[in-house]
Amino acid sequence: MNVVIMAGGGGTRLWPISREKTPKQFTRLVGKKTLLQETFARVRSVVPDARSIVVTTVRAYAPEVVRELPDLPRGHVLVEPLKRDTGPSVGQAAAFFAALGKHDEPLVQVPSDHIVRNEALFRMALRAQGTLLTERADRTVLLG
Repeated sequence: MNVVIMAGGGGTRLWPISREKTPKQFTRLVGKKTLLQETFARVRSVVPDARSIVVTTVRAYAPEVVRELPDLPRGHVLVEPLKRDTGPSVGQAAAFFAALGKHDEPLVQVPSDHIVRNEALFRMALRAQGTLLTERADRTVLLG
């Protein structure tokens, strides 16, 4: 399974905690890690190989993503040429993995700024999603 973590949010929805220069994915709302770091750790508990994970973001946030996720290969930080939300972000990640010859593997998208209280349930759902997509490549799954 390949995973795209979307981390391009502009910091406008959780004001005043989240601002343009420090959007919520880079905040520590709960615990000692930022929401991005928590998301990465959650995903790694299911997909341990960091080469199967990419983070999509905008140019301004790319250095912070690299700083916060030292275990993510640097080439796996995909900079969006223009901020165009979910569809192009996932498309960019799909093209990246296809170029690596991983076009037949399930691709799962997760936001970088969510708080997940029941991580065991999240892991179970992510694994189930990967299994379903492997068995039924004609399907799209929304996990929310």
